[in-house]
Amino acid sequence: REGIISAYKKGAGIISLQAVAEIVPNKDRENIIITELPYQVNKAKLIESMADLVRDKKVEGISDIRDESSREGMRVVISLKRGENASVILNQLYKYTQLQVSFGIRLLALDSKNQPRTFDLKGVLEAFIEHRREVVTKRCIFELKKAEARLHILEGLKRALDLIDEVVRTIRESKEVSIAKANLMERFDFSDRQATAILEMRLARLTGLEREKIMAEIGELEAFVLYLKDVLSDVKKIYAIIVTELEEIRDKHGDERKSKISTDTSDIEDEDLIASEAMVVVMTASGYVKRISLDEYRAQKRGGKGLKGSDQRDEDFVAHIFVADTKTWLLFFTDKGKLFWVKVHKLPQASRTGKGKAIANVLSLGSGEKVQAILPVDEFAEDKYVVMLTEKGIIKKTGLDAFSNPRPTGIIALTTDLEDQVIDCKISNGRSDIFIATNEGMSIRFDEGDVRPMGRSARGVKGVT
Repeated sequence: REGIISAYKKGAGIISLQAVAEIVPNKDRENIIITELPYQVNKAKLIESMADLVRDKKVEGISDIRDESSREGMRVVISLKRGENASVILNQLYKYTQLQVSFGIRLLALDSKNQPRTFDLKGVLEAFIEHRREVVTKRCIFELKKAEARLHILEGLKRALDLIDEVVRTIRESKEVSIAKANLMERFDFSDRQATAILEMRLARLTGLEREKIMAEIGELEAFVLYLKDVLSDVKKIYAIIVTELEEIRDKHGDERKSKISTDTSDIEDEDLIASEAMVVVMTASGYVKRISLDEYRAQKRGGKGLKGSDQRDEDFVAHIFVADTKTWLLFFTDKGKLFWVKVHKLPQASRTGKGKAIANVLSLGSGEKVQAILPVDEFAEDKYVVMLTEKGIIKKTGLDAFSNPRPTGIIALTTDLEDQVIDCKISNGRSDIFIATNEGMSIRFDEGDVRPMGRSARGVKGVT
């Protein structure tokens, strides 16, 4: 829609054309049915490109592609494997094939001075209306001249019929046609065209019935001439003719819009190509992070031996572990008070016993900076808060929605002193109790409402000494 608006306002724009596709259940799996293709897309080449993607394993989950097109219409069936996410595969096909293409619009035409010009929609309409005004005006002038010429001939024939005996005698007394024509013009004051028409008139037209036809045609032409002169004298009546003719074209050729205009202006993002899947996120104390499909773990009955969930060095151990969806945001809070964002699917995927990748390869951490807390967030709700605590007992509460604009370089979530560092962060609903314990065995519990919300870069207040 934005591309259409740009084309109409500025004369140039880019629109996305998307194939019409439907996801249809088929027993224990799904099919993608394509019934319309974008403008100028070749069906055979499209199917070939989809087959190449499947063969190169760039798009996985497709078991078969069939062209079932017939005289009744186009139909391409894409059969999926059992358990595959049809929406994700369709988005992949939109991104990697001509199921979705960009089409440029430029309203370039010659103006009234035969100079190339880019028109906006208003300019196009104004130029078209002016063109139609010229066409209708010239047509009326042409028809007026034609009607007046015919009326002139008919008036001559009418007068000749009124003087038929004298006219016939004059013609009979003339030796040649040219002399007869000259005599008619001289004796009866006929014009050259009238005299020619009289000489070409057949005897059958001398009947009374033919005279009535001539009189009737004269009456019609006189009325038509008056109408044309009236139209040419008033431009509003010319515009009325233009409107009437456009309405006739609309009624004769108008039909329903064949291309649907979508209000969805978003492009296909990388995340649209990712299937939602539960992942186990693991990060070790030494800073190695990975994600593992939850399917790699199985429920066991009481007394089961269990599964090895990770394989670390002797001095390393799991510091953070939780389950989150591939499309969930992870908020990484560092000891320096910085915050970084990463989607779960952006983390390196590994096996249960795999080491993973150093977090420094995922986040733009400073020298010696380390992650102290990881918070999974599906929605940056306004009624949620992030509660942060430092080693010196400084506590701070900030609205979760304050962290809803991810930046690749991270942001300051809490300003710390040089000798202090963030040690933990939690998400709260703003109505909980806060419990803080020290390494000396002391603890404090208080209502969360005692800590007022602060901005992102604020230092916080003393929570425990």
